[in-house]
Parts: sequence; C-alpha cells; structure tokens
Amino acid sequence: MNLNLIDDNPWVPSACTLPIEDQPLRVAEFDDFFAHDAVGLNRLSPNQLRFEVRADAAAASRAASLAVK
Repeated sequence: MNLNLIDDNPWVPSACTLPIEDQPLRVAEFDDFFAHDAVGLNRLSPNQLRFEVRADAAAASRAASLAVK
C-alpha cells in the first residue's frame, strides 16, 4: 500500500496510488502544464472544469500524456 506523505500539498489527494517518490515529479508536471499550456478554463458544474489548451502539438501531447497516466 502506498501512503501519501505529501500531506501539506493539496495537489496530491490521499487516494493517490503513485509511488511516493514519483508524486513530487507528477505535481511538477501538472504545475508546468497549468503554467504554460492551459490558457483558460470554464466551470461546467461544481465538479467539472473544462481547460482550454494552447493550440500547438506539444501542448496537446502534454495534455494527453497527463490524462492517460
């Protein structure tokens, strides 16, 4: 069983199943995506957001990679 040892980081939910040593790297990947590739968002409902991604192949590739991991 993996335990989340990054309790002070709200980006990592307690249900995260990534190995502990991979969690900071994953948080950094999402931070980079939101800082450089996500250019807008719309709240569709209280539990649903739609992100607008920069229109280039590299941004689309990073978004897809984050979605399937």
